[in-house]
Amino acid sequence: ALHMAYHDQLTGLPNRAKLMADLDHSIKLCKRTGGKLALLFLDLDRFKFVNDSLGHHVGDKLLQAVAERIKELLRDTDTLCRLGGDEFVVMLEAISDAYSPCIVSQRIVTALEQPFQIGDHTVNIGTSIGIAVCPDDTDDLNSLVKFADSAMYSTKESGRNGYRYYHEELSQKATRRIVIEAALRRSLKEQDFSLVLQPIVDLGTRKVVKAEALIRWKHNELGNVPPDEFVPIAEEFGLIVEMGEWIVRNACHALRQLDGEGGPLVSISINTSTVEFLKGDIASRFEAILDECGVDAKRIEIEITERYMLENDQDAEKELR
Repeated sequence: ALHMAYHDQLTGLPNRAKLMADLDHSIKLCKRTGGKLALLFLDLDRFKFVNDSLGHHVGDKLLQAVAERIKELLRDTDTLCRLGGDEFVVMLEAISDAYSPCIVSQRIVTALEQPFQIGDHTVNIGTSIGIAVCPDDTDDLNSLVKFADSAMYSTKESGRNGYRYYHEELSQKATRRIVIEAALRRSLKEQDFSLVLQPIVDLGTRKVVKAEALIRWKHNELGNVPPDEFVPIAEEFGLIVEMGEWIVRNACHALRQLDGEGGPLVSISINTSTVEFLKGDIASRFEAILDECGVDAKRIEIEITERYMLENDQDAEKELR
């Protein structure tokens, strides 16, 4: 009886009563720990048309299929609820920042754009999502639900099949992150970056003895995107490892080219990301590139952040050795 009181009979998902109880608990936890959570309010696009034209039995099966498809995209710690009708809510707990819910939202939008096969019918729908973040928007239970609902209606009004934050500024920044991620993937495939060398001068002799290799990205639509904007996104989406290898390879090519021109460089230093080290095998990957380019390892200096050393002391020492 308790399970029935807290769960939706059609999909087996938690219902509104369970959501409100869980949300109340999670908001209190956020207040205690200083964490963040996000609420995603989903309303299916074109569901009423499917229900009216193909019948409630098809509509019910579609709702079950939607629930399964969304569940596949979520972490074990995330909660998917059905409020009733074609309204669903996703609660994302312990999010790293206010922008990360846009990644989940985009995945849900993309997944629900794909056709559903319900019996003999191929059904096409979409979804409009509204996002509210606790405590950034509010730490009040009812207000959080209301704000996410309000943001969802804003998505519907602006053309459906997408997502918006309750705060417009967050919507714009989150959308840019998604745009940059897609552009980064294309640019990595096409090797569409440039390397600049920042000279390091020996103050005693006043000669350039070393250089620091820095990646630059000028995109044909986005223009010059600064590294402090695209590098964190590359880290977040797991693109930084491939980017790091590109930098090492091109730094080696630059050394060889300068050697051919009688260049004075003893070595080139390269900034590496914590993510590259955490993936492991960074030494073997860099070694393979140095062998391929015919560059002595002594001529490449690796720079790492102090944060990596502090957060991963034992692994860091092993990896550095």
